Formats: sequence, C-alpha cells, structure tokens
Amino acid sequence: MTAEDRNPVRENRLILEKELKLKIAFITTGLDTGGAEVFLIDLLKSLKASGVDPLVISLTGKGVHHDGIVEIGVPVIALEGYNALMLPLLKKRVLKEVKRFAPDLIQGWMYHGNYIASDVGARLGVPVAWSVHHSVSDISKEKPVLRLLLGGSKKRSSEARFIQYCSQVSRTQHERIGFDATRGRIIPNGFDCDKFSPDEWKRATARRRLGVVAEHFLIAHIGRYHPMKDHANFLRAARQALDVDDRFRFFLIGPEVDAYNAELVHLRRELGIEYAVHFLGLRNDVDRLMHAFDLVSTSSAWGEAFPIVLGEAMACGIPCTATAIGDCHYLIGETGSIVPPRDPEALASAWVELMLEDATDRRTRSQAARKRILENFSIDAIAEQFLALYRDTLPAAKGDASHQHVKYS
Repeated sequence: MTAEDRNPVRENRLILEKELKLKIAFITTGLDTGGAEVFLIDLLKSLKASGVDPLVISLTGKGVHHDGIVEIGVPVIALEGYNALMLPLLKKRVLKEVKRFAPDLIQGWMYHGNYIASDVGARLGVPVAWSVHHSVSDISKEKPVLRLLLGGSKKRSSEARFIQYCSQVSRTQHERIGFDATRGRIIPNGFDCDKFSPDEWKRATARRRLGVVAEHFLIAHIGRYHPMKDHANFLRAARQALDVDDRFRFFLIGPEVDAYNAELVHLRRELGIEYAVHFLGLRNDVDRLMHAFDLVSTSSAWGEAFPIVLGEAMACGIPCTATAIGDCHYLIGETGSIVPPRDPEALASAWVELMLEDATDRRTRSQAARKRILENFSIDAIAEQFLALYRDTLPAAKGDASHQHVKYS
C-alpha cells in the first residue's frame, strides 16, 4: 500500500472497532450431546452476530457439536485425549491457549469449565463468569467426582463476576449448598425459533421415515441414558398408556438409548411393548425428526434445570409433558402438563389427556406452546441478556474507549 492509498480516517475507525470489540474465551466441559452444549451453539451464533469475538475451548475433545460451532465461524480448540480427572494438565494447556487469544472475559461453561476458567482467569488477571446448567436437588445422588468438584466450586464461586443459572431452581439449590448468593443471575436457555418452527411438510416427511400411520400418536423422549433421566419410568408409563389406547407410539432418542442397551431392551420385553416402543439411539437429525411427534416428554427423577428439548419442541408447536424437576413448569406454563417424578401412572394419564383433546383444542395448545417460546425464550432475546451482563462487567463492552485492556504477563 502506497502513502496515497492510505485512508487515515478509515484506519482509525478500524483500529477503534478492534479496540472495542469484546473478546470472550468460552471454556466448556465438552461438546457432546446435551442441552447446555446445544444452547452454547445458539448463543455463540447470536453473540457473534452482535459483534462479539468468541473462542471455544473444549476440555474433553471435539464431541458431536464441534463442527457446528466451526461452521458458524467460531474457532474451537478441542483438547483431545483428556478427561475430567486430568485437571492439572488441562489447566496448563488452557492457560497457554487463553493467553494467546487475550480475551476481555473468560466464560466458564458447566462445572469443569467454570473451575478451569477461574484458575486461568486468576493466573492471567482476566475477569471470569460462570454458567451453570444443572440442578442439585440431592447432592448424594451425584457421582463422587462431581460432589468433590461442587465442594471446590462453592469455595471459589465468589471469584466469578457473575454466575449465570439457567433456572431459578438451579440457583436456589446451588446457593443452598454454598455458592455465593451475591453472584447469581438467572438467564434461561434460549431457542432458535427459525430453525425450530411448525412445518407440515417436514412433519409428513418425518412420519413417513418413522413408518407410522396417520392415526398413531407419537411421543418422543430425547435424552442420554442416565439414571436421572429415569427411562424406566417412561417405559412403565408407556405400558399404562397403551392399556388405555393402542394408538400410542413411543420413540426414545439419545446416546446409549438403542438396541444394545440390555436394561432397556429387557424392560421393554418384560412390559410387552416392543411393538410400540422404538429405541433410535444417538441421532444427528433430531431437528428434522422433531416435527413427526405429537408430544415430547421428559421423565426425569432429578438433575434437570431447564431442558432444551422441551423448548425446541414447543418452538415447533409441539406440546410437552415433564416431571416437576427444575424449571420445567416455568418453561411449559399452561401449554402442557407437569407431573410428579417417579409416577408412571400420572405421566401416562397426562399423555392420554392430551391425546384425547379434540382437533381445535390441540391446535390452540400447539399455537400457545410456540407463542410462549417466541415471547419469552427466543435466542436473540436471551443473548441480549448475556450482553447486558457483559456490559455491566466490562467497560469495554459499553463502548468506553478509555477502557484499559487486561495486560497479560
């Protein structure tokens, strides 16, 4: 570039934009299947559109969502070959990557991500925020490693500039076990209402793929195989629902929820519901299959905070039922049903009641479900709540040109 080609005004503007652009390093436990991981992708997409410059560091490898994040233009550093027990090695590697990126803020994501974020932030003198996507109704039910991590986290929770909880229940439970109550902020999960929206053509196509007929009433359970999800409760409820009406068909989707799961296969056979219950395993086309279902249901016994799958279904105009765990009632409102955990009879009754609604009432319920997501939980509105917290935390996010960037030693 010659002296004549230079445009000092444009160069100064570009320098100023670069100076004020908010850089955030997201440190997440992992990128495998789960509501927190799905929410992270949608949040990153919206934040990036708002001018945030993000980096994602995954502590446990690429996972299934690595490519999706890269596709929206966010770089990902996936620490392959590590596991959650290798914290000292993880800290050293993450420290190196964060220092190179030089962020204005480090955003922890889930428990291990939060813990590592605090360590790295303290070493580099960078502000840290936490994000919690779990509930702890009974800490004794958690794995020993997680109980240990929770103990260490509560001691360090005051180091975070803020702790974002995705549900009121989650915040209350964590503060009860010792997390700093002055740091807590509630921002619920957000949903991409363009990606998840009613579509009759997609519905017909998905139902053909699943091999069902018009009179079948399809109920989906979407979640990994874990005791907290209580798949047995769901299957026992399926038996009771089929005793009332044989048109029910059930599709269970998620890691290890497949024909190789001996416990689930045995229980399905024992209950005599093999003809009506299908295990689809881990799928990468849930957003397309979703349209086939008439109802989406959870059956969890504990651990839920704000299930992503329910919001995605509602955005598609699909009513939901859930057990009374976390903030499921707040999410669903009056558009679906909430039942006690570990009560298959109540769960089956809720399904039957919704199935037997007339077409007009069902259409009204479907419209109300989508409207609730659009008005309260759209991803852009939720991302703006994160941005507001960042603005409050960092003067640079407010456009304060006098802000002094962190100096990395």
